[in-house]
Amino acid sequence: MDSSAFIRSRTGILLLSATLMVGAVIAWFVLGPMKARREARDFAGQLQTAIAQQQAHTVEKLLERVRTEQRLLNTGSVQLAVAAAGTFLLKEHALLKNYEAAFANIPQKITGEPDVAQLAGIAGQLATVRNALNALAPDLKTENEPGFQALETQWQKFLSQNSLVVNNLLDQWIATAEKQCNALDYRSSPEKSAAQVTALSGLVRKINDCESEFTNYLSLRGDLLERSIAVRARLAACDRELKKIDDGMAALRRAGMVKEFSDAINLIASSGFSNSPPATAASAVQSLDVSDETTLRILLGTTNAGTWACLKRETGRFVPEAVMPAERLILQQFNNDPAISSNHRRYCLWLDPDGTQTVEWITVGPFYNTLGWKQIKAWAPSRFSTIVQFKDRDYGFFDGQYRLSPTQLVYRVEDLGHLQETAAFYSVGLEKVLSGNNSYASPLLEVLDSIKDSQAGSPLFRAWLFLRLTDLMKCQPDAWGLNFCPAVSADQVQIEKITGGRLDDGDWFVPARVNSHGKKLEQFFDSKKSVSYAKQAAGLFALAHAAAQSGLRYAGFVGLDGKPNFVGSSGPEEIWGYNSSHSQPVLLAMKAGASSFQEPAMPLSPIFTLGRPSREFLADVGVNPEDPCFRDVLPPLFRTSTRKQP
Repeated sequence: MDSSAFIRSRTGILLLSATLMVGAVIAWFVLGPMKARREARDFAGQLQTAIAQQQAHTVEKLLERVRTEQRLLNTGSVQLAVAAAGTFLLKEHALLKNYEAAFANIPQKITGEPDVAQLAGIAGQLATVRNALNALAPDLKTENEPGFQALETQWQKFLSQNSLVVNNLLDQWIATAEKQCNALDYRSSPEKSAAQVTALSGLVRKINDCESEFTNYLSLRGDLLERSIAVRARLAACDRELKKIDDGMAALRRAGMVKEFSDAINLIASSGFSNSPPATAASAVQSLDVSDETTLRILLGTTNAGTWACLKRETGRFVPEAVMPAERLILQQFNNDPAISSNHRRYCLWLDPDGTQTVEWITVGPFYNTLGWKQIKAWAPSRFSTIVQFKDRDYGFFDGQYRLSPTQLVYRVEDLGHLQETAAFYSVGLEKVLSGNNSYASPLLEVLDSIKDSQAGSPLFRAWLFLRLTDLMKCQPDAWGLNFCPAVSADQVQIEKITGGRLDDGDWFVPARVNSHGKKLEQFFDSKKSVSYAKQAAGLFALAHAAAQSGLRYAGFVGLDGKPNFVGSSGPEEIWGYNSSHSQPVLLAMKAGASSFQEPAMPLSPIFTLGRPSREFLADVGVNPEDPCFRDVLPPLFRTSTRKQP
């Protein structure tokens, strides 16, 4: 029996089943032979087995037998089996009807261009038919499977044909995308590259859509998928490098502190478009290692770590806490050097009665006329002498006459008087500086002021003493205040320029040196009397200390167009930033909310401001920029530009 006959017979089977069940009840009370019961039992077993094995046609045939052999219904087991068979056939009929409806709904001929909606629809319908087929009893599935397999064969052929079409289309798109990728050049401008990326992104989007839509239905070539991955990677890399510039510039505009500014600069500088104006500018700024503290230290001229640490401490006395060994050695040399700390006298010794043969001595101390041989430190100058060396020399006094040796008489010792060349050593206050072996009591800057202002003794000696004390102060330049007194260093250079180099110990006794440098040095010292080293150091220290305590505040950045971009709606009165020509921080503007700078500013560099105008700092510490002590020596942070302000 085919499927149609099976369907037509269902009503008759049900009626027959009901009739037989009624008759079976009656027969139960009438018939009862053993053979009939055994036959009925075998029949019921066959019917139950067929149901268990889901053999629909076998169940139908067995029910047909019941129709012709109604005596089988006389047993309860047959009646129950017949009822179960009816339920089974009703279920299989519904499943078969569902399959036939699904099969009839699917196109019997699949044609057309690749369309994801069509593919999805047909794939869904095929899945429905396949599920309906699999739900049928095995014998019904076997009968209907050939028709479905023919449809699936047609479907696979359709997919194969369309796979070729889609792969060819993908090949064309990917080849075009690869050419566009090859045209990407990090040396190009970001604007040009952005346009290329936009065009390439549209094409890559089409490739992505095609792959995502058809990959579940069609067989896409592996080489095409690999090439598309490579294209996407190159596009993503280029887009990422462009995005660094865009994101970095956006971060710059949002930055409210130096850390945020630096992060934005680092992001821009990391872009592969290193030749672009933003990346080039960011790299230049990055090399400065800018921060508010480093900028302030440059503007204050305190780049040395020790000087900066000294500024952080509230002190301006300029007296070191400890005596350094090198300092002690210099001070000991002062006290032990016969050319410095001694009572110098000049003598002319007659070696014959007429005084035609004489020798001149400069001695440390006087000749004594007590009986016996003695020693005295002396130097014998001559017109050829260039080096002063005090040596121990012998002399004696016998019978009212001096002798230089047992055979060399001195007929006359002519005392030419005391020499005052080193008089300043005892009048400039140097003895007050060292209060003990390990402590100082007075600042050396005051001693240098006294040396400069003194007129005692030889200007060569004062110049030499000035240079030696400056060397001593270099052992602890911050503690002595040397780093806060640029006038001392400048005057040291000027003295060495006048003398043609370093002065030697005792040069103040050498006539040639005195004649060559004495007058010039005296004039130099006279020209510097209006400047107080101690006052200059105290004022500059107080000014720098106040600024260090206040600190710089990040105020914005310089745009690529050279104009300010302020944090907030308006700009401060004074703006410091980095000059584009020498990459050093300078005063850029002195007008609140300035729209341009008085100096060419470094693109993308930060701009800073003090907590209050610099003139207030000057007034607070009592520093007058017109005072000779501070004129031309104020740090850049407190210099007023003479250029017209914007």
